[in-house]
Amino acid sequence: MSGNLLFGRAASLVLADSSGNGIELNELAFEFEVSHPSKQTPQLLRVKIYNLADATIQQIQAEFSQVQLKAGYASSFGTIFNGTIAQKKVGRESSTDSFVEIYGTNNDLGYNFSSVNTTLQAGYTHANVYDVLGSSFGQFGINKQKAPAFPPQIFPRGKVMYGDAKHHARQLAATTGMNWNITTDGQFRMLPSHGSTPDQAIVITPASGLLGTPEQTINGITVRCLLNPALHIDGMIDLKAAQITPATLNFDYSVVNFFPGISKTGLYRILWVEHVGQSRGEQWESNIVCYDPTQPVAITPAVLGVGFYGPA
Repeated sequence: MSGNLLFGRAASLVLADSSGNGIELNELAFEFEVSHPSKQTPQLLRVKIYNLADATIQQIQAEFSQVQLKAGYASSFGTIFNGTIAQKKVGRESSTDSFVEIYGTNNDLGYNFSSVNTTLQAGYTHANVYDVLGSSFGQFGINKQKAPAFPPQIFPRGKVMYGDAKHHARQLAATTGMNWNITTDGQFRMLPSHGSTPDQAIVITPASGLLGTPEQTINGITVRCLLNPALHIDGMIDLKAAQITPATLNFDYSVVNFFPGISKTGLYRILWVEHVGQSRGEQWESNIVCYDPTQPVAITPAVLGVGFYGPA
């Protein structure tokens, strides 16, 4: 499969208004980047569409507020972004090539505007806090998944919850050793920050689309593969068949050499994922940062925005 990056590729780009009425732009030349970090932020999209008709450009500027992008291969085709348009830019790259560039976010309204204003009575638990947050996000169509196994703590005093739901979610996650995020399909989810997740591991080998050699870096294990819409943050991948290039130590004594470990089982948990493609070019890949969930891992602010994750 990796011998021909163009064989069997598929993409669908749809722009629509708030009622769902829109246009498909599958036949045009476009390029895209879709990223989703595990730093409790919405999924982000950038797509650049080339050489549209003037009437279509005017329609995009005046009417459309939604964007959906599907990509992959005939055997693994699915939605990689479905959200709202945050910005539209019109420009030219040359005297012959014009473009419309669209930036989008997924579930940003719920992320930015969900709020809580309630009091939990004495005897509440972490699960009660999770339920309050789920109700808040639910007002924006973000449904909560089943609560994880929180520490079995019962609090003897009441708790006032007021303010942005995302801030309370961060506090709950930090207190209980969890990761939280809003998934690609719009669900509020919390999972333990270490250990494997329930998702079935996706096997990545040269035969199934591995590009180059995975590398150990200070941010985690970096992996490139052919574009796969099934890859998502907190998902599991299997790299047992891959040779991982170890990181090079820095021998400056002022530097602490701490690198996420290489898994003995070949199983890794996805920390960050990006899908990049060109409908009429060669680039068509997923870029992953992952880590061995059984080992402690230092995660830089550039990747996660918090300090230290891993078993205590």
